[in-house]
Amino acid sequence: MILHEKISAQLPDWRDRIKVLAKEHGEVKVDDVTVGQVIGGMRDIKSLLTDVSFVDPAHGIKSLLEKRMIRILGRKKVVGNPLLYGTTKQFLVHFGLDRLADLPSLEDFDQFLGTLEGGAGGFLPPTEELVMVDDPEAASEEE
Repeated sequence: MILHEKISAQLPDWRDRIKVLAKEHGEVKVDDVTVGQVIGGMRDIKSLLTDVSFVDPAHGIKSLLEKRMIRILGRKKVVGNPLLYGTTKQFLVHFGLDRLADLPSLEDFDQFLGTLEGGAGGFLPPTEELVMVDDPEAASEEE
């Protein structure tokens, strides 16, 4: 089946979804634009409308766990008790590191990204709550 046929086959479902979206949320404001304006053709409005992603948000963590690059260290003692992860010896070997301290700081990495993009950085969010956990147990484990 060629691309044109695949898209044509999906159009009826898309139209039904758009009709429901317009009926149920047509007056919802998104910044200075309503959903109705988006569906109505975006006249004199600069924006982008995309469909939702069906990628599992936990896929990256699951993949790193399966590859034994990280391991679960325990749970943080805060509301929700989120899992804490630490790197393993396999992580260090894979990236050619002797220890986590050999990684660039987040600020240095942000500046590097800015250089690649021809700018001055500013890609990373504030790091007040971001903590790198160096797990000496994991680094000394025999994998």
